[in-house]
Amino acid sequence: MTINSFDGSVDISIDVGDRLDLDASDLPEPILARIQQVLSELNAIWRDQMLALWPVDTGRSQSRWENRITGLSWVLRNPVEYAEYVHPTGTSKDDQSAQVWRVLEQISEALLTPVLPRLRQLITAWKASRRGKLDKGQRQLLSLTSRRGKLREAAGRFFRAETRVFK
Repeated sequence: MTINSFDGSVDISIDVGDRLDLDASDLPEPILARIQQVLSELNAIWRDQMLALWPVDTGRSQSRWENRITGLSWVLRNPVEYAEYVHPTGTSKDDQSAQVWRVLEQISEALLTPVLPRLRQLITAWKASRRGKLDKGQRQLLSLTSRRGKLREAAGRFFRAETRVFK
């Protein structure tokens, strides 16, 4: 999981591909679509929880939550410069345990953790069905694709640029 704070904004995005030890480009479209469907269901549950928990004064920070599935990444970000400090009424913004984004991070983990074994089973079954269809050298080439890190970093650069806009 990536937990980043940039001057008050929050990024708790989860690289599910990293946890599954693969990249979206490694998977055929039907398998990727099944995984994304599961993640989309988790995302909908997470969004409902966020709407229920996020305190609303003006609605600015609540409306700026970005929660979506991109490839095998579950993007959970809020670029508003004070999102990190949002807390329920009657608690201090300096009390880290009261910061709502931390609860949302725990919810994302609680949602994802139980489905990871099923996703691993799906991938293992797919790999078993593909065994022998590519020789060892071809499999190694596919697994060493250089674009993985660059694609993941591009989204982070965009988010940092967006946080600068809110300053």
